[in-house]
Amino acid sequence: MNRIFKRKDGFNEKNLLHSGLDHLSAAEKLFQISSSFFDSAGYLCHLGVELYFKAFILNKNNEFDEDHSLRKLYNQTGISLSKKGNSFLSILEDFYTLRYPPKKNNKTQCHKVIEISDAVWKKVEQLLIEIVEQMPEDMLKEYNSINDFEKNKRVLMSKLKPEIGKKIVNIKEPTKFINLTPLGVKFIEACIK
Repeated sequence: MNRIFKRKDGFNEKNLLHSGLDHLSAAEKLFQISSSFFDSAGYLCHLGVELYFKAFILNKNNEFDEDHSLRKLYNQTGISLSKKGNSFLSILEDFYTLRYPPKKNNKTQCHKVIEISDAVWKKVEQLLIEIVEQMPEDMLKEYNSINDFEKNKRVLMSKLKPEIGKKIVNIKEPTKFINLTPLGVKFIEACIK
């Protein structure tokens, strides 16, 4: 039986979305750096989308379970993906296995070849745009209020110069500003269209 995570235990959409966005932003960077990081990037893409789906489920049911199957989680979200999005979700589902090298004696994992390249990132972006476009207004408001310098009540500091994308807080009130990652900017731009 899967463990259940509930709103009353302190889980909320904003924290799930923020963690998902951070994993996805890290994946984007890894795809840009080197092919030796593609497995890690693929796994982080899976994890990021998983957290987005769990935010949808929490928003709908006030709880979600620890399941990691993107297909099972997607079926609980209430959102509808395009044919391309659905097809790519099946590919992304397999990226969960990239977190560990295959066991020598595990014939099913050894026989399954998972192809991954930097071209995957464009498909991830398209999938994420579809997902963000279907966020309920309350979730989109939480998403827009994500602050890159604060996470789960912690202040994030770096001695390095932060990379700052365009600034926008609320797609309905574009005059209010916060810092967003380049990936966050793309999602907001997709929502404005």
